[in-house]
Amino acid sequence: MSVELARELPLERRAIDPTQPGIVRGAAMPVAAAGLRVIGRVQDESGAPVEGVKVRAGEGPFEFQIAFEQATGEEERERYGRATTDSDGRFTLELRRPGDVTLRLRAARHAPLDVPRSIPAGELYDAGTFTLIAGPIVTGRVVDSRGAGVGGARISRTLGGDPNDGILWVVDGSSGEALGETRADGSFELDILPAGELELSVESDEHPTLRYKLEGSLRADERRDGVVLRLEPGGQISGVALGVPEGTIDVLRVHAIERRGEREGESMGAARASRSARLEKDGTFTVRGGRPDAAYDVSLRLNEGNGMLSFAPRMSRKVEARAGDRGLQLEYQPDSALVFTVVDARTMAPVESFRVEGSLGKEHARWPYFETGDESKAHPGGRGKLGNLRRRGDSDTANLWITATGYREWSRLAIPLGPGAETELGTIELEPAPLLTVTVLDAGSGAPVAGARVSLRRVSEERGGEGVFLARTVSFGGPVDSPEPLEFDDEGSATARTDESGVARLNSFEGARCTLAVDHAEHAPYRSEPFTGAIGQPEAREVRLSVGGSVRVTLKNVQGRPVAGAKIERRMARVPGAPPAPFSGL
Repeated sequence: MSVELARELPLERRAIDPTQPGIVRGAAMPVAAAGLRVIGRVQDESGAPVEGVKVRAGEGPFEFQIAFEQATGEEERERYGRATTDSDGRFTLELRRPGDVTLRLRAARHAPLDVPRSIPAGELYDAGTFTLIAGPIVTGRVVDSRGAGVGGARISRTLGGDPNDGILWVVDGSSGEALGETRADGSFELDILPAGELELSVESDEHPTLRYKLEGSLRADERRDGVVLRLEPGGQISGVALGVPEGTIDVLRVHAIERRGEREGESMGAARASRSARLEKDGTFTVRGGRPDAAYDVSLRLNEGNGMLSFAPRMSRKVEARAGDRGLQLEYQPDSALVFTVVDARTMAPVESFRVEGSLGKEHARWPYFETGDESKAHPGGRGKLGNLRRRGDSDTANLWITATGYREWSRLAIPLGPGAETELGTIELEPAPLLTVTVLDAGSGAPVAGARVSLRRVSEERGGEGVFLARTVSFGGPVDSPEPLEFDDEGSATARTDESGVARLNSFEGARCTLAVDHAEHAPYRSEPFTGAIGQPEAREVRLSVGGSVRVTLKNVQGRPVAGAKIERRMARVPGAPPAPFSGL
């Protein structure tokens, strides 16, 4: 197998080669139409147009796109542009905003194609020509332990690795990209597959999830028939939910997730299989398809309609149960809340822009809190709230953190909670703190760059002259240059977005050794050398971003044919004294 690299010109100067297999990138084309549209064409290896190709544009890591794509809530489905090619192989996607997306192309009898792309601001973007290559076909049957066909079983292509490797099972009941469902007799045909090794996941309401790896490697022109996927018998957990308020049953689900340590060799960060069930009108429930030898944590969860029950608010205490248990009782718990007013400690004027984070009991891992439907940091009059707190014992407490640009972080731990009540904390005074002001400009024109992501990271310790960087920044819901994603940081990092003037403001790490990073979809990333933050005074820095270029990578097998479906990653060269950049997918 070989890899060929070809340097390419910056995007706006790049030549278009319609004969190149894979991807041809175009440039932004301003027109008078409203909205942001992406157009393109799909062809096969002979150059003929491919009709009926489903094209999707998703934001964020590919695994999360798959999770949201399979979610049941239409609100999440609408996050992504989607289109189908016409008889000429052409498509038009409508996007909510510019930024980093992955274009996902799916067509029967062809290998799937996933292409990260930075969509610049404008009204029309020509994505160029995409070439799909032939893919293998797998047929077979899903059966139970008696050999009877299992209809309606959901078959997915796992996205790599063992479930112990991380958060792959993001959507409850799903562990990969959906390929289809079995017919009534349990038969199936899978025809949107890449060449190479293939692992399948099979989910059924009445059976534990099966992960099955096909023998050998699939060729692009191969048809493999007669694959039998055998599901083991599943166990049930049944019981009743008590104290559920009138009109609430329809928005609750019973969630059962395998307890940690149930599987041999399980890592601490391993994803855990889960099952769910709806509540009947009388509050009874039956969770089906559990592993007979597994123990589960069972609780009531708020069904937010996005398939993400593992992350949904818990509405009862956890109860341990094993498959086969009956008579379980889940007691609904009303939520408690902390309310407060945030002011400037010098002037006593309200601080109206801040972030609220909290946790329960001895769990000091911080999670952000928002009022329903509100993902902003705006708090008129300085009033704030930490809600959705449910006691886990008579002595339960909550922990509260308040962060605001221009102020030192405020926190209070072990705050007593009243069951189902709001606790008024009164006035919280924030002490002013020095700011780091970063101005981001285009290196060529000197124009401000709006929407750039600016990250300040602390070097936490020294080892042999090398800085060890310990920082965590989590982003949900948008591309790297979008102003809309929800982001939150730990004590070793801070993140902000540049405004229309190209300016971002962050709290400074006074006297600490730090690095500064700036990312924007239409520019090359910037990484500074380590520097020491000013003490007791504001600081300003200017960053000039150059136009980003690209590299075309062609992966070929020993016969010289292109290889589809392989995952290729890259990372920037290391700046002396700075942390090694993480690998990211191409």
